[in-house]
Amino acid sequence: MKKKKLIDHLKYLGKTITLMCMGALIFLLVLSVYDTNFSIKKYVRNTFSISMYNIYARNGNEDNFSNEVVKFCAQFEYSAQPQCVVAQLVEKYNYTDHLGIIRTPDDFIKNGGVCRDISVTYAIIFKKLNFDVQYIFPTQNHVFVRVYKYWDCNNDSICYINCDIDGLNKKCSYTGD
Repeated sequence: MKKKKLIDHLKYLGKTITLMCMGALIFLLVLSVYDTNFSIKKYVRNTFSISMYNIYARNGNEDNFSNEVVKFCAQFEYSAQPQCVVAQLVEKYNYTDHLGIIRTPDDFIKNGGVCRDISVTYAIIFKKLNFDVQYIFPTQNHVFVRVYKYWDCNNDSICYINCDIDGLNKKCSYTGD
């Protein structure tokens, strides 16, 4: 009797998961019809890439380079920290095309890398500086980071900085006192 009940529960669970997957697929298809800029392939590829970059960013927390940059740049005002971080990479950046895994910051500084490597390096550094980080994919083969931070600049106002950092180029907007 217990075995039959277990089998019935598993069948129900299987049907539920199947319906949820079908619902998600229908949602993505409808979204692709109504949003001409939406592509299921692009969405899946970007979601997978973001997941991989975040895994590498979490695993790169103990590297020497990012710890040195964070220690140095943390002494500056929040609004100056993006400039400080980019300045630390200017003299060390070496574009080197490679296939394979994403390089850690120490490996990136030693051997060079591509946009995904410098983006992960930025993500590690800015997360340690308590910025929020987003990966932006303007094309299929390119990625850069958007970093932003809110903070209390006076007791009654909020300051904000938002920067798009693409390689060694940054474009920031800042509101504050």
